[in-house]
Amino acid sequence: MLKRLYVLFVIEVATRRVHVLGVTPQPVGEWVAKQARNLVVDLEEGIGRFRFVLCDRDTKFTVGFDAVFAAAGIQVLRAPVRAPQANA
Repeated sequence: MLKRLYVLFVIEVATRRVHVLGVTPQPVGEWVAKQARNLVVDLEEGIGRFRFVLCDRDTKFTVGFDAVFAAAGIQVLRAPVRAPQANA
């Protein structure tokens, strides 16, 4: 039986390093914010390399998600509405 799983990951553009934050069958806003907190804690001093986080306008990226990165001095940018080429 096939099952749909959602993977939350972050790509560092400069180094092309991929950080897999988590896998879940049912992503919710609290889970996404927790994974963001875990990323900030795991990177500790290296978090200063990040200036921006680019994400889409999914409702899973809540105010709590934004607050985690704002506390670390990272600006969260949302992809434009109905602009599929912006995500290319």
